[in-house]
Amino acid sequence: MLPLLVLASLLLLVSGLVKMKAAARVDLGLPLLALVELLAGVAIIGVAFMQSFTARQGLAVVVGAVVLVVVSSVQVGLAIQRRHRRLADSEGARLANYVRYRSRLDPPAP
Repeated sequence: MLPLLVLASLLLLVSGLVKMKAAARVDLGLPLLALVELLAGVAIIGVAFMQSFTARQGLAVVVGAVVLVVVSSVQVGLAIQRRHRRLADSEGARLANYVRYRSRLDPPAP
């Protein structure tokens, strides 16, 4: 059971670090669920070496870890998608304002 718990904690740690880096690259701030992933990964590996788990308990921990990774991935993905949409919309608005501004400055064609 120990190798499975170690793999689950490594999955949580790597996933949390990747999401924190991705959020930092697009200036999203600190994603809370990614931080929870990191803390859960450290906690699982610490508890796994101190205590013996039954197969049912270990499976529950692994399933919980996978669910946390999936939910966190969806949350960060949606936040990045919202930010990209907001940037695209503001870029389109800037272009429209520039075209309106230029059309006011240009003299009418004869």
